[in-house]
Amino acid sequence: MDFMEKMAITKLRKHLDQRKMKDYYNMIRVISGPVRFKILIMLSRSPKGLSVTDIARTLNGSLSRISHQMRILKRSKLVAAQRDSRSMIYSLENPRIYEYLEVPRV
Repeated sequence: MDFMEKMAITKLRKHLDQRKMKDYYNMIRVISGPVRFKILIMLSRSPKGLSVTDIARTLNGSLSRISHQMRILKRSKLVAAQRDSRSMIYSLENPRIYEYLEVPRV
């Protein structure tokens, strides 16, 4: 192995840092759920955020199913929740999500 190959391998190893890879993997795993993916797309196009009711109506899903998906997204720190009167308004929390989804910002 020549010097250039060793440098390339060293650079690749740094790129594949365990912590970064674990973070990437977890984010991809979470957003790969079809309902969660749709929710993230919706939130990326709604600068003011959406309630669970808004999301459920748009996706023709039950409130409990959407609430469950929102808990997963919130636990993964992809969405943030803010109380508005009697409901929670969700918005994207992690700006890196735009990179993963390649979704243009609104």
